[in-house]
Amino acid sequence: MAIYSTYPKGTNVRVTATFEDAAGTDLDPTTVEVIVQTPELVETTYTYGSESSPVKSATGIYYIDVSLDTAGWWTFPWRSTGTGQTAFQTHIYVTPSEF
Repeated sequence: MAIYSTYPKGTNVRVTATFEDAAGTDLDPTTVEVIVQTPELVETTYTYGSESSPVKSATGIYYIDVSLDTAGWWTFPWRSTGTGQTAFQTHIYVTPSEF
C-alpha cells in the first residue's frame, strides 16, 4: 500500500511503519529495513538493530526521523523478512517554499 503526504521544504518528519499479522495484530518481523530515497535518487538503507534508524517504538511499530531539505518526491520503501514478511512504501512530496 502506498501512502503519501505533502510538507514544505525544511520540515523534520517522522515516517512510521506498522507491521501486523493477517489478523491485524502488531508483530515484530525478523528484520526491518527502510530505504530513504531523496528527490535526487540518492538512496540510504537503514536496518533495525544495526544502525541508529529505524527506531522501534512498540511491538510492530518502527519509525525514522528525516529532515526534508530538498524539494520534490521522497520515497521510503519499507520491507521486512522472515516472520511478518511484507513490503510497502511511503511517499512524501516536499514543496519548494519553506515555512
